[in-house]
Amino acid sequence: MNKIVSHLRISLQIFVMMLGVLVFNSQAHAAFGLLETAEIVPAGVYRVGAAPQLYIGNGGGVDGSAFLDLNVGPSINSRLEIGSGVTDFWAAGSAKWVPYPDYQNQPAIGVRGKFIYMRESDTNFYNTQIAPIFSKKYSTNRGEFIPYAGLPITFIYEKSSNNFTISKLCFGSEWVVNQAFHTGAELAIDLYNGGSTYTYTASTLSLFFNFQFDERIGFKK
Repeated sequence: MNKIVSHLRISLQIFVMMLGVLVFNSQAHAAFGLLETAEIVPAGVYRVGAAPQLYIGNGGGVDGSAFLDLNVGPSINSRLEIGSGVTDFWAAGSAKWVPYPDYQNQPAIGVRGKFIYMRESDTNFYNTQIAPIFSKKYSTNRGEFIPYAGLPITFIYEKSSNNFTISKLCFGSEWVVNQAFHTGAELAIDLYNGGSTYTYTASTLSLFFNFQFDERIGFKK
């Protein structure tokens, strides 16, 4: 119980710290969230996953995405993803670098760079994102939990040259059910929107599911 309380306290502290960085704004978009911790997938191991995402407010709505995680270096992961729903279509590729792993009392600290292509009606968007990520493992009698938080800042480029920036606060937790299967949840809230009609006045609640396999034996059991 004490570990769970500590895990919640650290998540709340990160939340309050990041909330003070920018003025709160309730607009949000699911594709610009995190949906991952600062943990690194080991070399030779792959993860496939899915993430349904629910808009809270503004009439609601649902997005969904599928993704593949793979190791590309000692402290670097890459993710490929595609999604659709309220947003007509998006595809993304990202690289996550974690120079400071989770060790004793130190949380894992990393940064993710991401490119996102989006299509909404007849408009194309070309987006680049930078996101610091923090996470910390905690063991309980129900398994291992990894609370995390991050601040993705996304630069939006429209074909019409209407360019703007969106920043979001994301926090959640991943539950390591077993070696083969992880699940988790995330709440994402916009902190700043530089100005575009391409937004939804809603927070986003997401679930995600990861299934692990390796290059030798396929899906782990």
